[in-house]
Amino acid sequence: MNSYIPKVLSIAGSDSSGGAGIQADLKTITSLGCYGMTVITAVTAQNTLGVDQIEQLSENLVSSQFRAIENDFRIDALKIGMIGNTHTVQLLSQLLGPLRQNIVLDPVMVASSGAILGEGNIQDAIANLLFPISRLITPNLIEAKAFLNVSDIQASEMIDAAHALLKLGAKAVLLKGGHLSNDLLKDVLVEKIGQQTVVTEFHHPRISTKNTHGTGCTLSSAIACGLALKMPLQDAVAQGVEYTQRAIIAASRVAKQELGTGHGSLWHAFKQYPID
Repeated sequence: MNSYIPKVLSIAGSDSSGGAGIQADLKTITSLGCYGMTVITAVTAQNTLGVDQIEQLSENLVSSQFRAIENDFRIDALKIGMIGNTHTVQLLSQLLGPLRQNIVLDPVMVASSGAILGEGNIQDAIANLLFPISRLITPNLIEAKAFLNVSDIQASEMIDAAHALLKLGAKAVLLKGGHLSNDLLKDVLVEKIGQQTVVTEFHHPRISTKNTHGTGCTLSSAIACGLALKMPLQDAVAQGVEYTQRAIIAASRVAKQELGTGHGSLWHAFKQYPID
């Protein structure tokens, strides 16, 4: 290992069940050889069955957390997850605007259980204020439909949908296909390189398991780690997809209900503690 340890900051909500949000981010960041730091935007009371309560942290406390990190650490990459309301979106655009590099935005608005994690019109603020300063956005199909105000996105329409998200101000889009009904899933990466857009598809089989809680958080954090390690974006995304797939496969081997009776967590420590 190199003497320098890359630093990755996660700005997201806390998940009391440990499967998603800040907790999943820190597990992922550590597993991939980086040092994780956090700015917590909200605290949730939840388990694998659903979200019982959400309490937003004040803008002052969110800002203070960020300033504390900024004044003491170099930030090599940054992941944004659950934000919750437009006031926090506005605050983050002000705090992060000067960085404008290696920001991975996972626009979390709905939990795996179906719970709404953001206020109704938050997608407009996210698109207008955070898309332009992010290196990559990683919406799933449900989130993409909200941003594009469309009722459906089929597998054959994913590239066009990703291009449409670019037009909203994003520099690069990883449109995730985990909500497709196909047995073979795909994620579509569309990025601007000079005057051109380059499309890369990542294909992977659907894994039969309920233990998928925190998949999006894990993927975006893994990509941020790749960027912190100075990988090109396409390589960072490939690393993120592979790491997430292996964590899901490991979780599928966990004994039934051992990681909760609902949508259990991924098994992030598959390298250190493999599950046969």
